Amino acid sequence: MSLKNIINKIYTDAAQEEEKINKEMNDELIKISQASDRDTKNIVKGIIRKGEARIVKLNEQSEFKQRMIKKNAVLEAKQGLMDQVFLKAEERLTQLNDKDYIGLMRKLFKEAPRVEQAEVITSKKRQALVAAAMRQEAGDYKISNKYLPDGQEGFIISSATIEVNNTIENLDNSKRGGLEPDVVTILFN
Repeated sequence: MSLKNIINKIYTDAAQEEEKINKEMNDELIKISQASDRDTKNIVKGIIRKGEARIVKLNEQSEFKQRMIKKNAVLEAKQGLMDQVFLKAEERLTQLNDKDYIGLMRKLFKEAPRVEQAEVITSKKRQALVAAAMRQEAGDYKISNKYLPDGQEGFIISSATIEVNNTIENLDNSKRGGLEPDVVTILFN
């Protein structure tokens, strides 16, 4: 074999090897491209799934918030009704006729703790009624020359060291916690 043939053979072999390498490279590029397309599609599908899951979660949160807003509105309305019931009860207690008012005051004096050297502060308007009840149940107190603020009814037993508040407003507030379950049952069941 001549040098020329050897060189031609080398070129031919090199060209064939180049063609083979180019084909393998093209095949690999196609595989990479296909794999990349699959990976890209999988990544996109994953992003879509995550987005859909996030949308579902956001919808659930939104629905929950809406339910809570409605529930709070209902609770506020119910609380408003209960407040009205207790205000109405307080109003009715302040408007009792004289006989019933004296009876209520007697009961409050009977339940009140005894306080030494105390005076009774009452409303100017019903001072005589409170004094009558006091004489029947707790005759050892004196009626104060001080008065409850306008609009308040009942009495306060006051000494230098202690004060027992038996105003209608305080009675309403102190009994409210125990009465609320009954009011709820009556109003809402």
